Amino acid sequence: MVVTIAGLWELGWTAPISEIDLWNVICIEFNIQKLLMVPVTGVHNKCKVLQETNDLPTVLKEINFPIIIFDELAENTLEDLIHPNDCVYLFGKATRSGVDLARDSKLPYTAVRVKTPANKGSLWAFHIASIVLYDRQVKAWLQQ
Repeated sequence: MVVTIAGLWELGWTAPISEIDLWNVICIEFNIQKLLMVPVTGVHNKCKVLQETNDLPTVLKEINFPIIIFDELAENTLEDLIHPNDCVYLFGKATRSGVDLARDSKLPYTAVRVKTPANKGSLWAFHIASIVLYDRQVKAWLQQ
């Protein structure tokens, strides 16, 4: 099982220097093998799985796993998602969604939304990543 997280650095609302610590904790807790982030910042960090790139579409094509994107406007919901064994979870940022990135890159993807009680779409990408990875783990436990 290979799980990759890909995303866009927040460059304005926050900064990679503080955001990397949030992503690193998620990677450690959920045994993520690769964290791909755009663009290259060169920020010093302790994240052993971080790989920065300026050309995410090319990197994702090379990985060749199903891409699952999270978007508050998607028809599919997390409750119904069957997590592939190997996949890339692609997250956007406040000013550019992962759907926009995949659509512009012509990459095939499945779009999924995470429903919350308020459904305001105000969670950060790392919040959604935690929810998605926990959902993946719970569903795996239930299959055992």
